[in-house]
Amino acid sequence: MEAAAAVVAAEAVSTSTMPTTEKPGEGLVLRPLEAGDLSRGFDDLLRQLTKVGDLEPRFAARFKEMQDQGNYHTWVVEEVASGQVVASATLMVELKFIHQAGMLGHIEDVVVAQRMRGHDLGRKLVTHLRELGLRLGCYKVTLACSEANVGFYTKCGFTRAGAEMAWYNPTEHCEL
Repeated sequence: MEAAAAVVAAEAVSTSTMPTTEKPGEGLVLRPLEAGDLSRGFDDLLRQLTKVGDLEPRFAARFKEMQDQGNYHTWVVEEVASGQVVASATLMVELKFIHQAGMLGHIEDVVVAQRMRGHDLGRKLVTHLRELGLRLGCYKVTLACSEANVGFYTKCGFTRAGAEMAWYNPTEHCEL
């Protein structure tokens, strides 16, 4: 019953109005991803992280799907003067049977535009998502990163907790 109450509580949290202790900086706004952010350079920002492909024909449907599921919390930093999205990260909340049917947060797809790096935006965004996970009732928040980024995430309050493993679908036919 506690897990059901936690899910209801998580659904009741409005991430669009949730206050944050982290202010991104002068001329910048930290806010949830919006449907119009594709035209604000969201896909170009993601391309600085990994392969994206042509997101335009799929963005609206995926955005709605993620909103409807309610366990995806993608936040962005928008540069007000240019109207461009200059940083982004996602908190995914996984429902578990362990930890008294608790919830586990996963931070994914952390990226800051090359021209905005060095302004502490990544740390502020990651800290905001970590705090959001706590508010939503997650018993822990995890992330996977390359060895080169361990120092950065340590500064964000994370510690090493084992090894990550991956299996990639050899028949993946994603058009990139």
